[in-house]
Amino acid sequence: MTQFGNVGRVLRREGLPGLLTRIRHPKRSDSATPRAVLPLRLGSDLRHLEAPLRAAMTLLGRKDEAGIATDPQGPGLLLQTEDDAPLPGTGLILPDAAAVARFLERHAPKGSAGAAVHLVPDGAGVTALTGAGIPHGRVFVAPDLSRLAAGVATGAPPTGDIAAELARWLIAAGALEARQVDPRIFPALRGLAADDRLCLSLPETPQRRQLLAAQKIRGLRVFDGLRFHPAWRGCGLSYVAIARAALAQDAVPLLACEDDAIFPADFEARLNGIRRYLEGVEWDVFSGLLSDLPDDCTIRRVERRDGMTFVHLDRTVGTVLNLYNRRALERITQWNDRDEDVQDNTIDRWLGRMEGLRVVTTLPFLVGHDASAQSTLFGFSNRRYEATIGASERRLRRMVARFEAQRL
Repeated sequence: MTQFGNVGRVLRREGLPGLLTRIRHPKRSDSATPRAVLPLRLGSDLRHLEAPLRAAMTLLGRKDEAGIATDPQGPGLLLQTEDDAPLPGTGLILPDAAAVARFLERHAPKGSAGAAVHLVPDGAGVTALTGAGIPHGRVFVAPDLSRLAAGVATGAPPTGDIAAELARWLIAAGALEARQVDPRIFPALRGLAADDRLCLSLPETPQRRQLLAAQKIRGLRVFDGLRFHPAWRGCGLSYVAIARAALAQDAVPLLACEDDAIFPADFEARLNGIRRYLEGVEWDVFSGLLSDLPDDCTIRRVERRDGMTFVHLDRTVGTVLNLYNRRALERITQWNDRDEDVQDNTIDRWLGRMEGLRVVTTLPFLVGHDASAQSTLFGFSNRRYEATIGASERRLRRMVARFEAQRL
């Protein structure tokens, strides 16, 4: 779609407020995780990690050894510590809060501008570096690689949080294919059962996590999502991992949300009513919020139960909060992560084009969307979504009114 075509579509569906919102909140180029250049190379003080890192990659699923270079010179991503001068194309390892503080005192932000990525131990490290002016896309929560040595010598895969943290970093660096990794290495994806609740979130966005935690939603498991370049592909890979884990453990249906969902005060009561309703109908996806109602969407059925209006559709866009049944999870696992068309291949649009898709939603939508948060996919303020979501709900109301009038 051309740029003028996009403008026309926004004006037609959202009016002038939608266009003004996009102008006020443009996409930011510093939000995406940069592509790393393989192989990974180790600085002089990290060469002792070559064997455990290589072994860990193999045990996590990589079938060859091309991801680690024996020669620290030449092309590739050079991993080094904060004691070295930060050079372009490097990955700086800052294993603890003291290392983060020393780095900021010595180098940041001017001296670190060329570094490809900064590996920090937690969200506090992310906040410190981004607060000093380092682009968010260049800061990554990763494990202390020195902890690898003890675990891999036994020939068993890294276990616990170290495995998940290491897999996230290696996938982002391009050294490991996400589909090669058993998703059950991630703590939140182990021991899943039907009707469990997952929330996709990034440890690199501590402010969003704090807002989520403040809502105190019962039984919500937080899954540290995968990062990739561009970011919307990392989101898709995260949902593929969720779907694979759910199907492998027969955890169907499954609730999955994102950490910028706003839960109403009566969320539990409404969700219970929705689950009771879904037991008596055929469905693939329950959409808690249709963020962008597709133009070719068709209403199949409208029913009122338990004080709620249930709308059956054949299309969906949005992953703020959904319930996924088996066919939808199977569809997600088939997503083509090599297709770089952001207009058609984001994971929600891929799912929404499923042939014979059976979608159920409610009016009003079950959840809201935190406009104060920052988009992790495109870097702009979530306020940019407000006009789209509002137009989506208003259009669905008009469609329901026409549908019921025709029935009468």
